[in-house]
Amino acid sequence: MSWYGIKAGVPPQEVPAAVYYPVPGRQVSLIFTITNMYTPEDADRLVKVLERLNGVLGVVANLKERKLTVTYYTPPVTAELLAYTIGSAGYHYLQRI
Repeated sequence: MSWYGIKAGVPPQEVPAAVYYPVPGRQVSLIFTITNMYTPEDADRLVKVLERLNGVLGVVANLKERKLTVTYYTPPVTAELLAYTIGSAGYHYLQRI
């Protein structure tokens, strides 16, 4: 709602989320090799952090191989944003496949 609507006393309306976000472009999957993902707690933390991003459809952690598969819509999410989020959580990745 705009400031004018608030001043005029217009009650707020429920607006669907689709109004705020553009239609996703395409679905992409990336595989990250996480060098310091040793425990199930590390895997759970990464999954939770990445799933919070708007546009991420799913995150699958393979603890045995230290791989993280992220499926997302682009343009809301980019590979750079995923890499930044992984780094901000305190983890390091070797490559993006």
